Amino acid sequence: MLGYHSNRIREGLQMLSFGTIPECSVVHTTKVINVAGRTLPIGTQGAVVHVYARGEAYEVEFVHPFPAVVTLCPRDIRADARH
Repeated sequence: MLGYHSNRIREGLQMLSFGTIPECSVVHTTKVINVAGRTLPIGTQGAVVHVYARGEAYEVEFVHPFPAVVTLCPRDIRADARH
């Protein structure tokens, strides 16, 4: 069991060294995002549910103003410093 935790810690440190936002992080949009004819305004809060290729893209789940899961580039989101 210790090996599993050591690997998870190592993975987390690698992600931080690449400047990625870890899964389960709270993020905010940095621009207006259009999703199927609807709009997520700048500053919309979401949660990272998947990180692609060491942070080249992020799958982010939004609840408000409507439910959506969107794949975004790093420049489209910023981490919430409070979480």
